[in-house]
Amino acid sequence: MTLEPTVENRPAPAVEADRAQEEWRVAACLRAEHGEEHGEEHGEEHGEEHGEEHRVMLTFLAHRHARPAAHACGWSVSVPGRAAYRARTWSDGGAVELVRLDVSTGWDPHVRDAVLEACSGGRPIAPDLPLPGPAAMAAGRLRLDFGGVAELSAPAEGGYHVVVRGEDETWKLRLRPLKPAVRGAGPDVELLPRLAAEAAWHRPGRAPVPMTGLALYQRARDAADDHRTWIALHLDNGWDVVAAETSRRPARVVLVAPDGSRHEAAARLEPGERWTSARTLNAYPAVWRIEAPGLSLRVAACFAGQERQTVFRLGALLEAAATVEGELRGEPVRGDGRLEVLPVNRITDFEGHVERLRELTHAEVVRLYPDAPDRAAISALAGLAPASGWPAEVVTEPLHRALVAPVRHLADAMGKGWRSYAAVAAMEMQGVSSEPYRALLALAELMHTASLMVDDVEDNAPVRRGRPAVHQVFGQATAINTGTHAYLVFDQVVRHLLPDDPGRRLRLYQAYLDGMRRNHAGQALDILGHHDAMDAAVATGDAVTVLERVRTTHRLKTGGMVRGVGEFGAILAGAQGELLDRISAYFEAVGLAYQITDDVADLRAVLAAPGEPGSRVARLPGEDIREGKVTYPLALAVARLPRHRLREVWEIVRAGNADPAAAAQVAEALDGCGAVAAALEEARRAVDEAWQPLQALLPVNHHTVMIRALGLYAARRHLDE
Repeated sequence: MTLEPTVENRPAPAVEADRAQEEWRVAACLRAEHGEEHGEEHGEEHGEEHGEEHRVMLTFLAHRHARPAAHACGWSVSVPGRAAYRARTWSDGGAVELVRLDVSTGWDPHVRDAVLEACSGGRPIAPDLPLPGPAAMAAGRLRLDFGGVAELSAPAEGGYHVVVRGEDETWKLRLRPLKPAVRGAGPDVELLPRLAAEAAWHRPGRAPVPMTGLALYQRARDAADDHRTWIALHLDNGWDVVAAETSRRPARVVLVAPDGSRHEAAARLEPGERWTSARTLNAYPAVWRIEAPGLSLRVAACFAGQERQTVFRLGALLEAAATVEGELRGEPVRGDGRLEVLPVNRITDFEGHVERLRELTHAEVVRLYPDAPDRAAISALAGLAPASGWPAEVVTEPLHRALVAPVRHLADAMGKGWRSYAAVAAMEMQGVSSEPYRALLALAELMHTASLMVDDVEDNAPVRRGRPAVHQVFGQATAINTGTHAYLVFDQVVRHLLPDDPGRRLRLYQAYLDGMRRNHAGQALDILGHHDAMDAAVATGDAVTVLERVRTTHRLKTGGMVRGVGEFGAILAGAQGELLDRISAYFEAVGLAYQITDDVADLRAVLAAPGEPGSRVARLPGEDIREGKVTYPLALAVARLPRHRLREVWEIVRAGNADPAAAAQVAEALDGCGAVAAALEEARRAVDEAWQPLQALLPVNHHTVMIRALGLYAARRHLDE
């Protein structure tokens, strides 16, 4: 390691107005000096045991060059002993404007438009709260007051004062440096690596809880990064470690010895085991290795779920209490600290963003349908108790082949996953965490997979998701039986999710059975086809009947399934009455729009390239034309094509098996007459009309934005400029 001179302890410099973004951080590890029993009236989440540890993190952000100037602050509290985590963020109008500017370039157009719509009122997107007052920053000395909710100051007598005020708790900290200030892991970073902390935790109606511990203070100028990893540690031998890697700077590590001397070296930050958030779909490395000359440390988040909303952008970061163990100069060391992982939150492709959920969804499917024969899993699938005396050793392997393997054949080539996302987001947009309900992801996927297995038999489809259809591999009888059985797994999962809530369980069953009826009714219309209605439309020029037939089929078959998975999440979150009705209508409209744009995408041959898993393949335009299907654009063309041209087009489609040139001519005719544009307009109108009344019932939060983006994606996918 290189050794640099100790930086003399000094007061924090004044705020410099020419810096684009400044950041102040305080991280403290605190223990209650004396505890009290859990009080039921205050809830377990705010109780504390004798000596219980609390990790408090506070961040102030100011963007000077924004117009208007932007300010935000966030804090989090982690309680490792109970795996409890809570966080708050606040921002002002300038921060909202920065979000608007951020999404204006480089973001997926569906997300961009949803964010701009959500920010149009000038309020931050929840869970960000608006700063209740203006942000004040004193000139010439460190004194920050962000709207009365968070304060940081360096009083004349030395040290730092910190105050954080939440709705139901207030933290007051006094920090005294134990080591001098040094330059941090960056060219313009000031670091006080170890401070003695005295804190008081205040809650309404309860005596303040005094705490003591250690803290770290850091101030960075020009701190804006697209992504970063920041690790701050207090080792038990008196050394302190700060390691950082950002989008602009390679990894460096700064070590401060017990005597205050500073050491810096290039480092490797190696990510390990990941935790994926069902809330934001971010995958965070929750374990890291820090490797540098004479230093080898393993840093791990104390528990999963320590995710906080970012400010100045739409997204989130891991802000976790962490433990560390390893070696420093050949000696074993241990300690604790903070781990921060800010991923790239910019969403450049909505479809790709939602596909992040595939890994979680697949993991939940594998829990139910494991890779290898498993007695417990087969017992659950077969509806038999493991201790019931049934000959499990005799039939476990055959049932795995007959019930599990066919489902996994199709589920392993999972689709885009947006239906599963709809179920999760329907909970999150109501402010209810989906983390305890991850099995819901499997339900949405299995419902869809089961319908595809049976549909492919009915349609005699040779390929699904880029691989042979299930009935082609396992036979028609197995495909029908296994697909039907997969529908019944819903009961198995719901009993696990809601073991002591028969009321909500009944509502879920009702929603599920309603969705199944809708789906099968839509499939019945699809199998029947619409040739008779199209014949009449071509003969009379009246498209009302055929349009209603196609629209109803789409609404029942695709819209009904999406409505169902949205209702699952909504009911689990407690939605009732008008809210549930509006959620149902919106997700049904999303499904309808998705199927309409699927018809359009087929005509334009803009579906996925061959070989991309989870997508249909269109090498040439007009697969639906060659299969003789009456699609939405075709029905809309009745009123837009000259009668003789309409008859020619319909004769080609009706006969089926059109050659590629004829199919391309039909596609060109439907696009050229305005039928395709009219279909896209109707898809967007259906989504907008369902969104407006729902929007009035929901908070403006991350997931209402993303659900709005889902509707825009369904109505415009593959078709934006």
